[in-house]
Amino acid sequence: MIVKEEDRTLKGRVYLLLLPLITLSASVWFTQTKVGVVLALIFTGYIYFLGFTFSSYLWSLNHNLKNKSLNLFSIQVFLISLIGLLYSIFFLSINFLIPISFVLFYYLNRKNKTFVTLLPLWLKEFAYRLGVMVFICLMNVLAFWFNPYSQPIKYFLNEFWT
Repeated sequence: MIVKEEDRTLKGRVYLLLLPLITLSASVWFTQTKVGVVLALIFTGYIYFLGFTFSSYLWSLNHNLKNKSLNLFSIQVFLISLIGLLYSIFFLSINFLIPISFVLFYYLNRKNKTFVTLLPLWLKEFAYRLGVMVFICLMNVLAFWFNPYSQPIKYFLNEFWT
């Protein structure tokens, strides 16, 4: 059930879930290139784990609310996380699908605002802050991949694709 007042326990758990994401995105810059590449790959896997976790949380919210839009959004989050994870495992681990999936979330759900009206204001503001934090982490890791000095893409292609 959605609590109308601020839920400190939920916030604390979510911040704890984001701590490895923030640590991984910062640590790629403070290590050697080969260690940074491995950390960036772990970052990719962890962000999909967070997508699965978020999808399951939305699914459990829908169990109480019985909202069709929330159910659909939960399934979209799950499918995008699953497709992205499979894509990163089988095709290219330098996954540029992550930022594209956030754009896809926005595009698919910008007109579908029925379930957003069910959420209290504190949860919307909290989700916005979390989204900004995750986006900064994504851009940090993406900037690492395109670093012209250490050339991690070149290292990745030489070590993992040959």
